[in-house]
Amino acid sequence: MATPSRGIVQCRTLPTPDFAAFLLLEYDGALKTPTVVMQKQQRRTDAGPESTMIEFSYFAEVPQKSGQARRIYYKDRQLDQLLDQMMRAAGGTTVE
Repeated sequence: MATPSRGIVQCRTLPTPDFAAFLLLEYDGALKTPTVVMQKQQRRTDAGPESTMIEFSYFAEVPQKSGQARRIYYKDRQLDQLLDQMMRAAGGTTVE
């Protein structure tokens, strides 16, 4: 777990070897291991003193030959549904 800034929490894992190879080849990555990141960002809203917006995102960070990492965002319908169910079970509502 990492906390790159206030209100942001990240879980970083290594991709499977096949997915890592795909990311490096598809996005012209350097010969370094990519990282898969699931991120939760939490911030207050104007809807009231107890209102909080929670945003989940997931992406791969692919090291580039320039030294910078490139973020590749992707969608996973099953993961989206699971996160929506979890938030509703906790009393939240889904915002598209």
